[in-house]
Amino acid sequence: MKNVKKLLLALSTGYILMFYSELVFYARYRPNEDTIGSLITTWIVYSVLSYAFLSIVSVFKVRSIWALFLSGAVYGWSAEGIIVQTMYDNFPFQLSWTGLAWHDLISILIGWYIVRVILHQNNVFKTILLAGGLGLFWGFWAISWWLGDPNQIAALPTFSIFAFATSSLLILCYWIYDRNATAAVSLNKYDLYMAAALLAPYYIFITLRAVPISALILFPLLAVVMIALIKNRKTETRSSLAESSAARVQAMSYACLLVMPLVAVAVYAAAILLDVRFHTNIIVYIITTALGVALFVISLVKIMSVKPQTPSVDTPLLRRL
Repeated sequence: MKNVKKLLLALSTGYILMFYSELVFYARYRPNEDTIGSLITTWIVYSVLSYAFLSIVSVFKVRSIWALFLSGAVYGWSAEGIIVQTMYDNFPFQLSWTGLAWHDLISILIGWYIVRVILHQNNVFKTILLAGGLGLFWGFWAISWWLGDPNQIAALPTFSIFAFATSSLLILCYWIYDRNATAAVSLNKYDLYMAAALLAPYYIFITLRAVPISALILFPLLAVVMIALIKNRKTETRSSLAESSAARVQAMSYACLLVMPLVAVAVYAAAILLDVRFHTNIIVYIITTALGVALFVISLVKIMSVKPQTPSVDTPLLRRL
């Protein structure tokens, strides 16, 4: 039963991260790429990455926002430096974009952490406010695809169906995660080894052969993060973030997340009506890339400067925001 819960935890987290990292990023249904088979394959890949991420959070006692961002860096760089090789393009700018700027900042920090924190508060106003903000971002980002190939422009009905369908699955996965979160307690170093073993063959036979220099970039970066996380494990006295609060999320809180696709569709419709076309992607790129680098550096400094502390009373997830 424990292994089943671990599997459900990895699969639900896999979709949550896939939603923010892939579906929000591409912001439309792509007939040629988004086949049933490719979507399932992508979900499985993200579930493996999620398994690794959750194991890191548990093994290294990740509790602070700084340790979480470093853990998210491993996830982001694994996605962009192992599964795909875009991390090595336009070096060193793409060390942040999209590994830190999108995967870490948006998918992990906001999608996996902040959204769940707000959900656990069962505060309708806060949930609507957060969902509305995410919807504004989604719609704002989506129109950047219009400036390329005209075929990239999704019709409003198509975008609406895509937004609500993918968001509904997201809500379901948050629900599944919450009901299997106790499995995070049992994640250990052997789960981390297993996740690494699942990723290693792909890196050796695909990534390393395609980009040999990746070994000189990826592994030093991961080594720096691991040193910091080992330090975190030695100094952190509280339980990890993977261990969710026991608070029960109300159905209304989950339902409020539908405000996200609603606002995204409204922004998208307004842009079509007003024929708004400008490089929203450049704005997002500049802000998030700089923020990703800044947060990574601050996180390293914060973790490495922490001194051993005496055990303290743990703070429930419900009270952290």
